[in-house]
Amino acid sequence: SQRPLRGDLVVACVVAETGGGVGAQHLIASGLRTDYCIVTEASNLDVGTISVGYVQGKVRVTGEFKHRVPYVNPIEKITKVINAFSPSYAPIPQGGWLRYEPHPLIPGFPAMAVRNIEHFQDATTLSFDLRIVPGMSEESVREDMQALLDGIAAADADFHAELIIPLSAQQPNMPAREATAVDAPVVAELVAAHRRATGRAPVVGAGHRIGATADTCHFKGAGITCVEYGPGFIPIWPMVDERIEVAQIVAATQVLALTAARLVIEGNV
Repeated sequence: SQRPLRGDLVVACVVAETGGGVGAQHLIASGLRTDYCIVTEASNLDVGTISVGYVQGKVRVTGEFKHRVPYVNPIEKITKVINAFSPSYAPIPQGGWLRYEPHPLIPGFPAMAVRNIEHFQDATTLSFDLRIVPGMSEESVREDMQALLDGIAAADADFHAELIIPLSAQQPNMPAREATAVDAPVVAELVAAHRRATGRAPVVGAGHRIGATADTCHFKGAGITCVEYGPGFIPIWPMVDERIEVAQIVAATQVLALTAARLVIEGNV
């Protein structure tokens, strides 16, 4: 098209979304700001206006390193932490150890799982992944989890635990942001473009990516109106022999092009 643009169209390739969105945060720190952002996650062509965040960290339980009784085994002690957590990725009951308000667009969350356990000499360490909803924060989770550990310690004088959040300085957590309004221009144009390209209305909300995080949280945090939309669906990750249907790639390309054109090209497209 030779039509003049009423704005800039920026294509940004960022890395390390699964490491806390390092690339997205670097892009934001560089000073780049746009009015709208579409993160091309594998949404199965759903329009993702909201996603969970996560708080990941470690609990390190210290015991003894010897071969006789009396013996404080940190492996045995850390099972008390695992038992205090909810079953893996089952909804955490409201009114329990974790403070939150349920979110209508993200049913079944917050939820968490223990993802790794390591032991060396007198210390056993577990890593956890807690999927959070808007209204929760890294600090609120830290307070609640510390209170949980303090409760275990109060009932067991031999229980000594250290809470580590985040996993490391190189692996920041992903905050949970509120949903992008469905009447926001980028959402409205994306929905219209999807209808035009596919003949069907898209799913709008958390969609197929419910439970997954995205760089949208960082862009929303910078004041950018953001949404997720892209081809493919990842039921489990990592996937063996991962692939995307060509038809979805074509449809997504058409939808993204139409949306961009409607937002930045003067006159109707």
